[in-house]
Amino acid sequence: MGFSLKHIRTLTGTLTTSITIMCMLLSCTLLVGCGFALKHTSKPLPFTTIRLQAGSDSLLLNAIKTSLVAKGIQVVVNTDSETVSLPMLLLSDERREKVVLSTNATGRVREYQLRQSVTIRLFDTKNNIWLDTMTLNKQRDFTYNDSLMLAKELEEADLYRTIQDELNQAVLTRLSAAALRH
Repeated sequence: MGFSLKHIRTLTGTLTTSITIMCMLLSCTLLVGCGFALKHTSKPLPFTTIRLQAGSDSLLLNAIKTSLVAKGIQVVVNTDSETVSLPMLLLSDERREKVVLSTNATGRVREYQLRQSVTIRLFDTKNNIWLDTMTLNKQRDFTYNDSLMLAKELEEADLYRTIQDELNQAVLTRLSAAALRH
C-alpha cells in the first residue's frame, strides 16, 4: 500500500498545524505559569461605594465616576452629610494649560505643549488619610500650523481627551495601590 504525493502533503500540513497549535498552547501555559499579567489590569478596590468630591467645573469627575461604576463600585458625587461615613476621593486644583514651546522667525507659533493636572486625596470612612495629597500631571507636545487651523484644533481636542484618559487611569491605579496598603 503506497502513499501518493497528495496524501503525503496532506499529512505534512496536518502535522505542521498540530505542532503550531501545541506550541501556542505551551507558550500560553508558560506565560500564565510565570505570573505574566496584562498591563492596566488593576486590583479590586476594598470598598463597594465611594464618595467623589470635586469642583463643579471638574474635567475628570465624570470619567472617574464612569470608570468606578464599570468596576462595580457605587459612586456618590459631591455629597451631603448623610454619606460622610463613605470613603472619599477628593479631586482639586484641576488645571489645563496650553504653553507655547517654539515660534518661527515671524513670531508665529510652531509648537505648543498641552498640560493637565489634578490633585487627589483619598480618605477612609473615618476621615483617616489613605492617600496623601498627590498631584498628577500629564502633558503632550504638538506642532501648529495656521493654514491647518481646523485640523489642529481637532488634534488639540483629541490630545486633551488622551491626557484626560491617562489621568483617569493614573487615579484608578493610585486608588488600587492605596487600597493594597490598607
